[in-house]
Amino acid sequence: MVTAELAVALPALVVVVGMAFAGLGAMTAQLGCADAAAVAARLAARGEPDPVVRAAAARAEPAARIVISRSAVAVEVDVSRHLGGPGIFDRLGVTVAGAAVAPLEPSD
Repeated sequence: MVTAELAVALPALVVVVGMAFAGLGAMTAQLGCADAAAVAARLAARGEPDPVVRAAAARAEPAARIVISRSAVAVEVDVSRHLGGPGIFDRLGVTVAGAAVAPLEPSD
């Protein structure tokens, strides 16, 4: 009697624990994207060239897509990363992103 109940409950428990770990991984990756965007936005606001800004963001969050947008008064950096599984499970993945805006610093 207990064996049948355990056979049903154990796989459900494994799925719930796996989803919890996947959620923690996605949350960690999103925080990494936000941190990378903040670092890159500060560098871009100081007047650093785009390759330096991209390299700094890539060091903070490897395998990320980095978009730098400049205006007359500010710079915006968007960092996004796709989190997928192996093989066909890659389609079940999620994309996490972080963005930061920094006002341009006056040049001397």
